[in-house]
Amino acid sequence: LKPENVLLSSDSDFPQVKLCDFGFARIIGEKSFRRSVVGTPAYLAPEVLRNKGYNRSLDMWSVGVIIYVSLSGTFPFNEEEDINDQIQNADFMYPPNPWKDVSPEAVDLINNLLQVKTRKRYTVDKSLVHTWLQDYQTWCDVRELESQVGVRYLTHESD
Repeated sequence: LKPENVLLSSDSDFPQVKLCDFGFARIIGEKSFRRSVVGTPAYLAPEVLRNKGYNRSLDMWSVGVIIYVSLSGTFPFNEEEDINDQIQNADFMYPPNPWKDVSPEAVDLINNLLQVKTRKRYTVDKSLVHTWLQDYQTWCDVRELESQVGVRYLTHESD
């Protein structure tokens, strides 16, 4: 997953979210593991980089990176250092600008998604009930942020 592949069906407060570009996508069963390395490096989970095998939780790592990038406009990594090492060690940056204006709840969700140990990483279900995603004002703030950075919409909600 990466932001370019996440589309919103409309500009309403609660649009459908749709994913696109499944060129390298593979279906991973509930208890299945894969080993092939495909994807954009900045969004890859540590287990992919270590060639240890991965499961569905790798997408939740990517969601954590997407949220981080969406809220800050930057990646959670220092671009001057090896990105693979930073990902594998969960060595992330939260510089005061812009993070001083981001809620502690948002940072908490990101931290729980960017867990190196897959057993500690939030699942979809756990993420959806997180306090940051339950706050209507958060949704309004995110929609405002999207309008400021320019969002691409599908041509029709049925697409």
